[in-house]
Amino acid sequence: MAVTIISPSIQPHNDLHLDATSNLVMALDEVAIGQHIRQRLLFWKREWFLDLDAGIDWRADVFALRPEQKELADAVIKLEISKTPGVVEIEEYSSRYDRASRGLIVERVRVMTDTGQALTVTVSG
Repeated sequence: MAVTIISPSIQPHNDLHLDATSNLVMALDEVAIGQHIRQRLLFWKREWFLDLDAGIDWRADVFALRPEQKELADAVIKLEISKTPGVVEIEEYSSRYDRASRGLIVERVRVMTDTGQALTVTVSG
């Protein structure tokens, strides 16, 4: 049985979503799960002073790896996605190294949620 997940709605540029009357908009179920995945992937380990273990250690676990070790970097990212409440399984995942920016770009994440709905998440703008 799926638990209803409720969280504040976050706009693509990471601001809280307010309606026309300046009330906070809430995200439910799949939308909340998708936002939580995106937030987890954008969060750097030791960024939040209340929980220094939250987030991905991008410097040590991802960016310190060579491009031919991309599978290890993907495993770190997939683990963070799978730890997201409401995620049952990762159905599709794709990423690529971008030599120009010297970074890893998560292109597509598709997960099955505990509500029985498939969800596609866009991480970067």
